[in-house]
Amino acid sequence: MRFWMSLFIIFMLSGCDNQSAKDAILQVDVFREMYNNNNFSDIYSSTALDLKKAMTEQQLVSFLSKQKEDLGKFKSATLLNSTVINNSEVTLSFQTNYNKDSFLELFVYKKESNGYKLFYYTIDTQRILKTDPLTHAILLPK
Repeated sequence: MRFWMSLFIIFMLSGCDNQSAKDAILQVDVFREMYNNNNFSDIYSSTALDLKKAMTEQQLVSFLSKQKEDLGKFKSATLLNSTVINNSEVTLSFQTNYNKDSFLELFVYKKESNGYKLFYYTIDTQRILKTDPLTHAILLPK
């Protein structure tokens, strides 16, 4: 009986994790649409409170403006890995194509009272990040 109950709990938790990842991926789609339309202030407005504490709107707008100037518009992406922690944080890594080249991207979303909000974002324009060949998770440089 305990085995079946444990299996049921694992199944239910994996379903929650799957929905959390789907919710965060939808937020990435919104981010990319705003990025392509130069709505960088709107991106900032939709970020997590912790990100707003860490950087100003002008800092994020400057970063994204420079990125768009260097890379061009977002074209397409392939999800490499998603990790959900306690249904409160979702990490997503992508192989992303822009007009000028292809890069690894990392998004971290935190759950707040009104849904998942962008907490951390980076793109590897220096090509120093690598992916694990088995999990496709981004490996940070040592």
